[in-house]
Amino acid sequence: MFCSAVSQIITPRRKNLTRTIVHDIFSPPVASRIYLYANAAAYEALVAGDTKYKSLHGQIKNFPDVKKIRLEGKINHPLAAVYAFLKPEENSSFLNIFWKTV
Repeated sequence: MFCSAVSQIITPRRKNLTRTIVHDIFSPPVASRIYLYANAAAYEALVAGDTKYKSLHGQIKNFPDVKKIRLEGKINHPLAAVYAFLKPEENSSFLNIFWKTV
């Protein structure tokens, strides 16, 4: 299954993310939000390619329905998961240290 391969790629990046959060001394609510965005995005990308897992939509209040997003062509879900994990940090100026270490 592709989840273990994705995990091997994301785990070192998650450690970098943790170092950045600790270094920048984020408050616990902000830190948890950063983790949530990165991990939920990766999870939703994987869920779209595997019917054994359930989307967070409907399980978490106000979580968007990602399946409504129109996709064209064949999707590489493991690659999409890694990209989804990394993408939020690219757009966050306060996480530039994390992005540069990836």
